[in-house]
Amino acid sequence: MAEHHEAHRKTHDLVQTAFKGDVAAVARLVEEGADLRAYSDGGLNALHAAIENNQLQTVELLLQLGADVEQTTRDGWFTPLLHAIEVSSDAASQLEQARSGDMIDLLLRHGASPTADTAMGPSPLEFARQLANPVAEALLRVAAAPIELMLSGETVRAMPLQPIAYETPERPLEQKPRRPVDIRHVVAYTAAIAFVLGIVFGPLILALRYGHLLRSILPEP
Repeated sequence: MAEHHEAHRKTHDLVQTAFKGDVAAVARLVEEGADLRAYSDGGLNALHAAIENNQLQTVELLLQLGADVEQTTRDGWFTPLLHAIEVSSDAASQLEQARSGDMIDLLLRHGASPTADTAMGPSPLEFARQLANPVAEALLRVAAAPIELMLSGETVRAMPLQPIAYETPERPLEQKPRRPVDIRHVVAYTAAIAFVLGIVFGPLILALRYGHLLRSILPEP
């Protein structure tokens, strides 16, 4: 009885903190053993609670911690993707609807199916169309549509390419040791530059500095 009460308390706390978007508390509760699949009295688990309040960072954390991207609400009707589409469709403005599209994109990137049949009947793509949600529909169409490539006049259909994960080298590249500076070379280069400058600008400096003396000595033409 005591264990059941403790599990119920943890589930309640996890769902509430997920709804509020407290990522630190969510991480702590999961580490303490709170069940990601457990439902609150309202029929939502932590993932659905975060989606309900459009807490994008919390949803991403829950998915990283192992939340099921296809687990429905307790009544069996809404998958997380359907839930996100509904929240997006209820947005008060087009700007908020566009922002909530990030939630849909996140779920799709974590494996949510845009075309799978659901207990509600329509697929997520059809559900977005029924709710007249152009943002959600566009995202789902891109996720569902294969890429068409034209090769030798024939249409070849292929799924979008996944990003390539490049491995970083285990150790940094070795750098060649720098040669020490020879002070004799520095002195030689400096003297050479001074000599060239003296040849080029010496007569000009003398003319400017002592021109009046030369004019007084030399006879006028």
